Amino acid sequence: MTPQAQEARPGGAASSVAAACTVPQLRKACESKVGSRVLMTAGGLEITPKIVKRWIMRLEKAAGLAPTGRLHILRHSYVSHLAGANVPLIAIAALARHSDLRVTQRYMHLAPGALREGVDMLVRSRARGGASVMPNTKSEPECG
Repeated sequence: MTPQAQEARPGGAASSVAAACTVPQLRKACESKVGSRVLMTAGGLEITPKIVKRWIMRLEKAAGLAPTGRLHILRHSYVSHLAGANVPLIAIAALARHSDLRVTQRYMHLAPGALREGVDMLVRSRARGGASVMPNTKSEPECG
């Protein structure tokens, strides 16, 4: 296996380096980059789309899926995790840059608590005489 292939495997040196970077470190890397790529392996080799495709194919195989190497799977996973965390539909649509909410609604089956939260918000609102009950508002204490 070539040094580039060893560093470019999922969970390899490049993955751990990228995961450990902070925003200031990434900004510094962008300012001082040499060549056309921002992401580099620990050995200084460019992380190319071909390398990322190879990573995805290996992960797909390990998960028992047909190895396609399609990068879109990362976008799908991101949106699925947002929905599973009960992030509001409109926020998911904005983060995913969906132009139509119907696209985002496809993921909402992954948000098991969303319906219950909606009913709970209505109950809290009625208890406050119709006042807003959006999560994280500090204007009024929670009813218990």
